[in-house]
Amino acid sequence: MRLRLPLPQSFSLIKPSFGLASLFVLTPIIALFWRRGWLWQKVAFSLGFACSAAVLLLPEHFLSRNDEMSRTFLPTTLFVVHAGLIRDQLANDLAKNVSLPYSRDRLERLYLALRTEIEKSHTARQYAYHSRGFDADFLMYDPNSIAVQARREFRGDVAALCAFYRFYYGRILERPLQVLAKVARQMQIFYLPYCRAYDPRTSRKLGGDYRYSVVSLSDPMCRKVWMDYPPAVDFMLRTEELARRELRFRQPLLLPIIPTAVLLMSISYSTCLAVALVLAVIFLTSGRWRRLRFLAALVVFSFSFNAACCLEVATIISLENRRYMTVQMYSTLLAQLLGFWFILEFVVQMWERRRVAHASRVSGDRVPRSRTFLCEMNF
Repeated sequence: MRLRLPLPQSFSLIKPSFGLASLFVLTPIIALFWRRGWLWQKVAFSLGFACSAAVLLLPEHFLSRNDEMSRTFLPTTLFVVHAGLIRDQLANDLAKNVSLPYSRDRLERLYLALRTEIEKSHTARQYAYHSRGFDADFLMYDPNSIAVQARREFRGDVAALCAFYRFYYGRILERPLQVLAKVARQMQIFYLPYCRAYDPRTSRKLGGDYRYSVVSLSDPMCRKVWMDYPPAVDFMLRTEELARRELRFRQPLLLPIIPTAVLLMSISYSTCLAVALVLAVIFLTSGRWRRLRFLAALVVFSFSFNAACCLEVATIISLENRRYMTVQMYSTLLAQLLGFWFILEFVVQMWERRRVAHASRVSGDRVPRSRTFLCEMNF
């Protein structure tokens, strides 16, 4: 599932879950605009930014004008992912007879259809998306799903349908506690009980992934494109064949250190995050420990990048889609290694200070302060 978001960073277009993180990364650069002087540098940066955004966004804008899937994908995704909250909001609006820009009869039909489809999705796939209690993919892609019924209710008017989806996504913001609870449950999926950016499994079934590929490309709008292209037809035939086979990827037994290391990294991520952030706050707010301030800021920045990626996905979609977490593996590994380095530097400096203090008490003389072996960098 590809989510289209109008964000000006190239990697956010490649992977939209990096959208909020990309804005976070640009924060230090944007802060330079409040610096006095540097007028021409600011002008040059603004022009370069505008040209880059135009090159990335204009082709997407013009090509998507006649692409119905591009227009409906994001509103439909927001609607089905938050179907439980929207169902409750619809019930509340009907019970209180709230004045809305939609007739009561239409809202009643949509409410009954949504409630029924949520129950059907839970029955069809009980173990899918257990944190939400229903399967959003079922609501979106099943031939008789709520997405199909809602389109029929609006007589195929895509603009009106998308307006309804956006309207009720905005309505659930009137239930902030429920929305925050949903976001908190999704964030917990990434961090607890282990970091799921790592995959410690030594084997994995591939048949299900191939079946999902077949289902996603079997959409009528997709079939119109690839049915006229022989290599795509051949690709689909081979994908269908692979989906019928029980293929499994296995980690080579000769390399047990790899799954062991991945497991250790995954279960230690949250601990490393908590310890490193506590130490970073102490160092950044204290007048001492100046040597580690840059490293502390770098650690906070690295962990915050991951948190921003997770927050965007938790707010819009769901972190139960593993690809949104797996794609963060490299940034997660970098942040964790920086955290380990930072904690080790703290331990070494504490040990050095204690050794120097002990030597001073023993000799009664002032002992020159020694340096740590990891922080001999001009930060």
